[in-house]
Amino acid sequence: MPWNDLPALDRKLTETLNAFDWGIAAAIIGEVVTQMRTDPDPIPLVTVNRMLRRLRRKRQFAPIQQLAEEVIASGRATGEVRRHYAQALIDNGRLPRAEQELMVILASSTSLPKDLSEAQGLIGRVYKQRYVDATRAGFSPSAGDLQRSLAAYWEKYDQNPSANYWHGINVVALLARATRDGLSTPDYPSVHELAGRIVASIEAVEEDNELNAWQIATAMEGHVALQDPERAALRALEYTSSFDADAFEIFSTQRQLREVWGLIERGDPMGERLLPILDAALLRRQGGTITITAVEANRRLEENYGNDRFNTVAWFQDGLDRCRSIARVASVGGAGKGTGWLVNSRDFFPAEPERTLLITNAHVINAKGFRNALHPEDAKVQFQMSSVTFNVRREVWSCPDVDATFVELNGTVPNATPLPLYSRKVRMTVPPSRVYIIGHPGDVLMFSLQDSQIVQCTDQLLHYRTPTQGGSSGSPVFEAMGWRVVALHHAAVDSVSANEGIPIARLREATVIST
Repeated sequence: MPWNDLPALDRKLTETLNAFDWGIAAAIIGEVVTQMRTDPDPIPLVTVNRMLRRLRRKRQFAPIQQLAEEVIASGRATGEVRRHYAQALIDNGRLPRAEQELMVILASSTSLPKDLSEAQGLIGRVYKQRYVDATRAGFSPSAGDLQRSLAAYWEKYDQNPSANYWHGINVVALLARATRDGLSTPDYPSVHELAGRIVASIEAVEEDNELNAWQIATAMEGHVALQDPERAALRALEYTSSFDADAFEIFSTQRQLREVWGLIERGDPMGERLLPILDAALLRRQGGTITITAVEANRRLEENYGNDRFNTVAWFQDGLDRCRSIARVASVGGAGKGTGWLVNSRDFFPAEPERTLLITNAHVINAKGFRNALHPEDAKVQFQMSSVTFNVRREVWSCPDVDATFVELNGTVPNATPLPLYSRKVRMTVPPSRVYIIGHPGDVLMFSLQDSQIVQCTDQLLHYRTPTQGGSSGSPVFEAMGWRVVALHHAAVDSVSANEGIPIARLREATVIST
């Protein structure tokens, strides 16, 4: 892969990302990094920046970190490289490290004005994320974090209100959040005044120029602040139709509406209008993955979850019913570690009394700390569909060789039953069969339905192209017809550009032999 063939490399990365082949995209970046370490000629920074932008649009933060870290280690990092790196760190929850990178940009005499503006805004994002993360984890958020976030956004907006829209609308959202949380912000305009000012500025631009995606999203958020759901919905439709609004942009807007504005899908006129529009747009742009929350579980069943097939309402309802038995596994501090799901103990331990257990990966929960797994006492198991959280009472069985752990919880999940299992061994077919995953790559429960073909299977392992992200470890892998579990998801495998699961038949053999 000589550097003089960079146009072909760029096309390959773009095509791969547009096809949602996250594993292949990561492999391409891995090859680039390997060559950077051995090739005497440095890769052009214009190519690096273009790759980082493409990866960001599809929210592929792990390869962004890998590529940016290599450039930074080589001593050739620009402000843009550091910005993309900091953004990836923020979205992966590494807030202190992100703040360090952003401070480097702000302290550098060579940073361009755009780098300084973006870095200042991302400093605001770091403190905003700390504030909302604390709330979500059940802790009392720091008023200081909110004030520091406000100050960072306001500084850049106040310097150039006609250009720094996104800084200004974040001030609006944080002022509204402060009001809801009972915090005083006397040094800033009112929410209504500032939102009206920003919306008017954008509408003035629109008289002579076509708006870009961020300007449209800012106008939409302004109408949220002005409590005008009709105009906000019109802007949301315009925004999601914009050619420059990809997964990164739409997810960021969706996150802002949920985390900062506190919009919800039912009983909230604004949330009911906007969130389904953004959810559907995100589905189209990230390869068939859609956020499913408890309040929307019985809604929007007739949507087409993916671009290549339709199914019955009953089929989707079965999938949604399975969600009640799937949980987020997190540390006591709230950081996500993986996914787990309910099983009938007799399916794996036939000689023992019948009871409901939770299965996950051994690298997610393991009493001996396998691959930095959570100790059972440090794990919190959260069932989003039922809004209940449990502690682990005890570890029942764990085996690193098959990367599986069974635990007993300290309570019963309401309206949830053990997931049904596929009783036969999985075999390759022509055309290849499909499998689907439901898990917790983030805080919310996610479906992964597109590009989901099985690419290889043996008695020991199952490989499939179903898109997944960090946090999916321990998710159930479902066959396509009846939502029966065929495997326990546990890893991505670069050698076959696919994800890997442990077949249920292999798990059953391992548990029966050991008991």
